[in-house]
Amino acid sequence: MDRSEAARLLGVSEATLARWVRQGLLRARDRRGERFDRSELLRWARERDIPVETAATAPERLAEPLLVEAIERGAVVRGAHCASAHDAIGVAVDALRDLDADGRRRLLEEVLARERLASTGLGEGVAVPHTREPLGDLIAAPLASVVMLDRALDWAALDGQPVHSVLLLASPTAASHLEMLAQLGRALHHGGVGALLARRPERAELLERLHQVLAPGAA
Repeated sequence: MDRSEAARLLGVSEATLARWVRQGLLRARDRRGERFDRSELLRWARERDIPVETAATAPERLAEPLLVEAIERGAVVRGAHCASAHDAIGVAVDALRDLDADGRRRLLEEVLARERLASTGLGEGVAVPHTREPLGDLIAAPLASVVMLDRALDWAALDGQPVHSVLLLASPTAASHLEMLAQLGRALHHGGVGALLARRPERAELLERLHQVLAPGAA
């Protein structure tokens, strides 16, 4: 679960949760303190008599859109300095710290192999590098990293426009890949997310906008 879910489970603010991690009172699954194991949190809270929000008492919440979940599991990088599309893809892959070094190496190789077949420059300043085949033997859930460049790059995009933002998608199944692509297309063409990415928003602002655009029932 991500940091906001963990904070909600424990009934504290994200700032308090982050402080506990820094102080060594609570262990996160990653070095950034953004991923947590639910069963471990429940055990930690039980040992300290901290009441938690359980499934029985929690208010019903709509599921997050798949693309939002993938980015939350992945990464957002702002103002990356890259000299080429190859460099930008490398930054996007390296940001996926939940993957070990071998996993990131394999992902990079497969994404670059796909890129050599045809540019993934989608148009309107956005590129969407990805693999040709699903990665079900490498990842259990979709991952995405968003890299907002400090200067736009030539990506041989269909519309001829340079790319200012890279959204790398890694999917365990073909169905999840297609769903993320569909959600991304909707966000870019109907939700103004392309223009938002061009000004390099903070991670929280980007995720909030995507949630507004993609949540069930959104116009």
